[in-house]
Amino acid sequence: MVHTPRTSPPPAELVTHGKRWTVRYESIASGSSTGDWATQSAKKVLAVALRGLAHGKCVYCESALGVTTYLEIEHYVAKTVTPALAFEWTNLLPACRLCNNPKSEQDHKGALLKPDAVDPEPYFWIHPDTGKLEPHPKLDAVQSRRANETIRICDLQRPALCTKRVEMLMRSAPSDRFAVGGAMRSSHGVQVRAAPRPRNPWSTPDSRNRPGAVHTRARMNEC
Repeated sequence: MVHTPRTSPPPAELVTHGKRWTVRYESIASGSSTGDWATQSAKKVLAVALRGLAHGKCVYCESALGVTTYLEIEHYVAKTVTPALAFEWTNLLPACRLCNNPKSEQDHKGALLKPDAVDPEPYFWIHPDTGKLEPHPKLDAVQSRRANETIRICDLQRPALCTKRVEMLMRSAPSDRFAVGGAMRSSHGVQVRAAPRPRNPWSTPDSRNRPGAVHTRARMNEC
């Protein structure tokens, strides 16, 4: 996941027309009128503004938007759950279809990590052999639940994502790393910390030379 501090203001068109756009959608959501949730011109305005928020990537899986997948306007709180937030700037995020579709209209009640409000990196480790995301063992029960819910809601264990993570780890060969403050940082930007051994349940005979646990700061182009 990508930490996306929201440093830019909402686009001028949203400031000017946001209330009118919201009233229009609320009418559609209530069944009083029909139509798409936003006009094509409104979607274009939002998409352009959101693309730079996560450096052109999906905030959840880090797929390159416009390269491996198209940008979709993601509502952190689903617009069908709270129509009044359909055009609230702080409720909008850039996401890919493969993350946005499974999330869809779920009412997660704040369990989903909101990457512009919290840095998601400390919440996850990458399994060195399967590429699956795992909640960081130092999380408390509430944080661990949020990590697991984020993985579930956005389907972040998709086989293609897991394969891409393993490929990223393999590129970070042991000879390509150097120690940084008790961790290992590869030239690809991956933070690696050795997991406890020999009690690490992820260890296998063919993974002794792989990192035992990997933080998710790496900016990967996943598909």
